[in-house]
Amino acid sequence: MPSVRVQYDYAEFTYISQPSTVLHDILMAALQHFKINSATTQEWRLMHGDRELALYMRHSQSNLPAGTLIKLVKVAKGSDGRIVSIKFQAMGVGSSVRKIATNTFVGEAVKEVCSAEGWKIGPDCNVAIFSKTEVLEELENVTFAEMGVSEDVVVRLRLPTEPVKKPKKINSIVKALKTSSSTSSSPVQRSPVQRSPVQKSPIPRSPVQRSTETTSRNGPSSSESKEPLHESKHESEKPSHTPKEESGTPLHTPTREPNKPLHSPSVYIPESNHVSAGDATEEMDYELSEADVMRYQQMLSARVNHGPLMTRRLREELNAEKHSVTVERCNIRVRLPDLKLLDVSFDKDDTMHNVYDLISRTLISPDISFALFQSYPHKKLEDSNAKLVSGLGFGSNTLLLLDTTHPGPYLKQEILKKAKPVSQPTSPSNDSKTDADSVKRKINPMKKIPKWMKLSKK
Repeated sequence: MPSVRVQYDYAEFTYISQPSTVLHDILMAALQHFKINSATTQEWRLMHGDRELALYMRHSQSNLPAGTLIKLVKVAKGSDGRIVSIKFQAMGVGSSVRKIATNTFVGEAVKEVCSAEGWKIGPDCNVAIFSKTEVLEELENVTFAEMGVSEDVVVRLRLPTEPVKKPKKINSIVKALKTSSSTSSSPVQRSPVQRSPVQKSPIPRSPVQRSTETTSRNGPSSSESKEPLHESKHESEKPSHTPKEESGTPLHTPTREPNKPLHSPSVYIPESNHVSAGDATEEMDYELSEADVMRYQQMLSARVNHGPLMTRRLREELNAEKHSVTVERCNIRVRLPDLKLLDVSFDKDDTMHNVYDLISRTLISPDISFALFQSYPHKKLEDSNAKLVSGLGFGSNTLLLLDTTHPGPYLKQEILKKAKPVSQPTSPSNDSKTDADSVKRKINPMKKIPKWMKLSKK
């Protein structure tokens, strides 16, 4: 445990402190060791060099090294009576702020404030200064300076609470209940309750449940018991239905027209009763089919197995072939603030100025100022001569956002007359079935055990 040495008149006293020891405890122990009557002395301080130690602080938080030497210094009465503002706060009653000197006794100041404010005080009143709580009787001969008060501080008072008196009505009710309980001391005889037998009605069972019960008891005896189970097995092997088949409402996604002429704008208008994909999904949509599992397995194997070892030149050639995708036509879709979509096809050598020029010609007024932004990352595209593919890196399909302060409408009526609703996706083809069949063919059957792996009969 850390220790501290207290020096007074060329004599030393070693005090072993605990984790909860406050410097005020060290001061009281030193006064008792040196046989100093604290009632006759005026003030005592603990000094470490030229610095005065705050008595309310813990020894572990005072940054004093182990075995350090501190001095016990006596100060004359009234020589250092500093005036500070002290807030006396009575818990649940009120508060009062007074200007008091630090050489004033704590007990006298608390009694004076309580009598002035009309607070009832008793011998069991607790006084809390900083993190130390003491009874009021123990602070009769202790000053604020001895408690470590050198600046403005809050003193919390816990005044004795009066016992709550019960109203007369509650007392009368309690007495009446006691008299009634004393008079009714004889036990009450209860008549036995006759219970009628409950007739259980037979519960109708499905043919699947009956077949499972018969197979579990007697085993598969007939072909009739196998048929329902066989049908349920085929039902579980069916591929998961698309949201269109389950909910009956198609998922609306815009589709691009193939071989669309260049610089011919077309408009898509979203429907008001648009149903999101999250609302149309059901539990059956999350069931994986056998084709989905095999496709996921192939994806994982492609990630893990990087193929045969290649030289740097071969690897660079393979990467160049993958990234050398030639874009002959750039299809740009512009989303307006009213969620309408303007779809235009451009050539790969067209510039951003051509995009701005064509969009300005489709707007209802040429005075409308607007700016185009890339959807992700959100980046403003200036009206410049930068080429779409080589300069800005556009792909075959690009989405742009139009930003303007104009309230709307935005497009001309000639173009809006030819607007189309957001078309529904094409019906799912039989590609999934063919993929599943091809996956099954690729799976190699179990080979025979090789000769070198067979165990001998010896």
